[in-house]
Amino acid sequence: VQDDLNGIYERGDIVNKTIFAGILLCIVSFVLSGCNGNTYGITSGTYEMVDSEENVFTPYLTLDLEDKTFTFTFDVLSSYGNLGSIKFNKGNLICKTDDNKNTFIFKIEGNNTLKFDATQSSSTTTVDDNIAVPDETEFKLVNDTSES
Repeated sequence: VQDDLNGIYERGDIVNKTIFAGILLCIVSFVLSGCNGNTYGITSGTYEMVDSEENVFTPYLTLDLEDKTFTFTFDVLSSYGNLGSIKFNKGNLICKTDDNKNTFIFKIEGNNTLKFDATQSSSTTTVDDNIAVPDETEFKLVNDTSES
């Protein structure tokens, strides 16, 4: 009887250790996955404005998700550099310039597609033609620089 009880306790210890290891693995995985944050299906690289064939210059957004930085170029005649930091909030990519003068918001559509939210963003009107990036304009990934 004592041998039977010892066998039951040993199996119980193995089950408890297995459950503990599984829970620990889940916790570690959850913590580590939170380190990079949710990027909602976009990657580092250059995103170009879609359907801009009438323009001589195509506006583009460059993202570095590791450094959490961006560069947004929509006016080649402007000497101002729209560069700064990014953050994600409720399915939106928020790009804020380092000097806090401009904020550009893009709705993340997934599959490396962004939609510019002109109503919530700083002005993108160009110096010469008074042309602006239209609201809801799509930007698609053309150059993936993420490390795979």
